[in-house]
Amino acid sequence: MEYMLETKGIVKKYGKRVVLNGINVKVPKGAVYGLIGPNGAGKTTLMRVVSGLSAPSSGSYVINGISSTDKKSSKADTGFSAIIEKPAFYEGVSVYSNMVAQCDIKGVKNYDCIMDLLKLVRLDRETTTKARNLSLGMKQRLGIAMALVGDAELVILDEPMNGLDPEGIIDIRNLILKLNKERGITFIISSHILDELSRVASVYGFIRNGNLVKEIDQQQLHEQGSVYTSISTDNNSLLITILDKKNLKYSIEDNDTVYVYAELSAEEIMPELSSNNIKLKSISTNTESLESIYLNIMKGENA
Repeated sequence: MEYMLETKGIVKKYGKRVVLNGINVKVPKGAVYGLIGPNGAGKTTLMRVVSGLSAPSSGSYVINGISSTDKKSSKADTGFSAIIEKPAFYEGVSVYSNMVAQCDIKGVKNYDCIMDLLKLVRLDRETTTKARNLSLGMKQRLGIAMALVGDAELVILDEPMNGLDPEGIIDIRNLILKLNKERGITFIISSHILDELSRVASVYGFIRNGNLVKEIDQQQLHEQGSVYTSISTDNNSLLITILDKKNLKYSIEDNDTVYVYAELSAEEIMPELSSNNIKLKSISTNTESLESIYLNIMKGENA
């Protein structure tokens, strides 16, 4: 597999405090890599290190085949951009002027790309609007447009959906998917909104206390996600006896509901419930979410 980013034993210390502890991350080319972890886990620090905003205490990384230890290469050669914590632009000048400034920073001489990028992020009608007058969602979209100047192949976004309303979240999600699918741009995204992250990410990295706990792709996540059936009856004690006879695994989370770790339909279990005079109150089949898998991974790491 070809990787857009590969870190090798990244360690980051602030004094005696270890923030990143030998991180080895592998981001496949063309992936949307979701970086997941609690506050203080090291997500933003890792993003700052691989984007060149902060030097690692030890270790190295390779972006698009160019090593961070290669003194002859420049960051522009690697074709990546990053928005860490929040988009950075000049609040008092227009959207278009911010794009011009970004082109100058990136060494892009031709400004023809500006309107194409603003149209892509749906800001082509806001060219004269000052950045400070944009909504939060528009600011995020402007930040992404600026990140795309110079034909970036890798874009790093730190909490891009943070603080957005539902419509803004959908806008950013659709934009990321569009850029990934149509332009083949690789993304690294951190987010605490796990449901939204599950809608865009194809690979996940779980990080806690500066350690990479697990990397898993969408297919593995689907295979790992367990299916369970929640059942509520007027006699759960007798229901448990039936489940024991069927050798089915289950748990009782409260007095009213039994969680069976298998896919069961009402048609399958009703005959036995009826023959034992058990009244079925409710039954539903569910798939374990990214959130619950995240919690299980974190608990396993602690254990």
